[in-house]
Amino acid sequence: DIYYQGTTDKELPINVNVTYYLDGKETKASDMAGKSGKVTIRFDYTNNTSVEKEINGKKEDISVPFVAISGLILDENATNIEVTNGKTMPQGGNTIVIGYAVPGLKDSLDMDDDSLGDLNIPEYFEVSADVTDFSLDMTMTAVVSASEFSTEGGIDTSELDDMINEMSDAGDALADGSKQLADGTATLLEKMGEFTTGAKQLA
Repeated sequence: DIYYQGTTDKELPINVNVTYYLDGKETKASDMAGKSGKVTIRFDYTNNTSVEKEINGKKEDISVPFVAISGLILDENATNIEVTNGKTMPQGGNTIVIGYAVPGLKDSLDMDDDSLGDLNIPEYFEVSADVTDFSLDMTMTAVVSASEFSTEGGIDTSELDDMINEMSDAGDALADGSKQLADGTATLLEKMGEFTTGAKQLA
């Protein structure tokens, strides 16, 4: 495998827009910290890539198929968690939330919901929960070619399972790190008390 990190002036293949709502009202992410109530977080994806293909003698622009997978971790202050186009996994006192979408595919197929029937082609991911003292350390989105999941036998979700396992491992690491931070803060406060006492004696 080759990994490269750098900068580019080209447009990203997928844009991700995250919108936060508090008790049904759209709220800036910077204003969400510490709030309590019904929190909804919605991920909308825009597919910026297309190729021209000839279909039934007519040239059509078809979106390049990508699967977008987003994840986040809600702490123990979140209850009654509901997810649209995703799943939840308990991780200690926290909850890992994973969602997915295939942006642009429905438009490329030129089919409405009635035509699709029971087939669900999600284009967004949403999670809602009742929270107190809301906090969210990060969200993560990975975009992979939909062809990565295609096999002659149908859909192979092994790579998706690997991603979920990695997110689970990251949840463990985050939980361990949070505990270490809490222990370190307690130790710091304890030492600050000793420092204050010593400073008074020195004075």
